[in-house]
Amino acid sequence: MADPVGIDARFSAADQTLAFALTWCATERVVSQPNQKMWMEILRDVLPLVTEDHPIVAPMVAAAKQVIVSVDFSGELSFRAHLDANTAVAKFAAWRAGRSYEVFKEQKEGAA
Repeated sequence: MADPVGIDARFSAADQTLAFALTWCATERVVSQPNQKMWMEILRDVLPLVTEDHPIVAPMVAAAKQVIVSVDFSGELSFRAHLDANTAVAKFAAWRAGRSYEVFKEQKEGAA
């Protein structure tokens, strides 16, 4: 088992791809079958390579697995899978915005 990863650990390319693919699943309102199929393939491809013990990635992994099961079973996202995907990407967005805002403030103070 890998060592636990802290909240400040950098995202890998797989982690970032998971975040954005899951965001599509959570926010897209008009879903075409070809697009849905493509995003499910992306999720399946990146899940084995993500940093599962990162505290921001872990909820996205669980949500992505639910999304895949839901789509495989019924061809669409269940209410629960959609809710979990929304919750996970909202947590990611809040974390990422907070980190970005810290950098912004440092740059703003440095320019003053």
